[in-house]
Amino acid sequence: MILRKDDGFTMAEMLASLVVLLSISSLVLQMAAILHTSLGSKSSINPREWEICINQIKREVRQSTSQEASGDTVYLVIGSDVVTIEKYQDKLRRKLNGVGYEVLLQNIKSFYAKKEGKSIVLTVTDKEGASFSRILRPYITSRNE
Repeated sequence: MILRKDDGFTMAEMLASLVVLLSISSLVLQMAAILHTSLGSKSSINPREWEICINQIKREVRQSTSQEASGDTVYLVIGSDVVTIEKYQDKLRRKLNGVGYEVLLQNIKSFYAKKEGKSIVLTVTDKEGASFSRILRPYITSRNE
């Protein structure tokens, strides 16, 4: 007869079951986060996306030597390059020297830019009607201002 000790779990068995439990828990939390994101509205602008977009535009504005803004287009001169930021369909895009484009923001209904003195005021409205606005000021201004 083989003697077995049935007093309880060994330390190795407890650690193995803890690892399995934690793995399953982390997967459940990740699935919940994915479901929450995918069930969210697809036609609104996430505030984080707006901040990333504004930081990219702010960098361009601060590096530029000349700025023009009218309606749904912003023109920036950086060295010998002309950067255009404009609305196209439901996107805000950046073009360099009129060639190609880079999408800065999606799901927008309207984009309006105007120049107030040395500052540029940008206003974006998403498809759900939420409005985002920011005032950008260049570091370098043209001599005729």
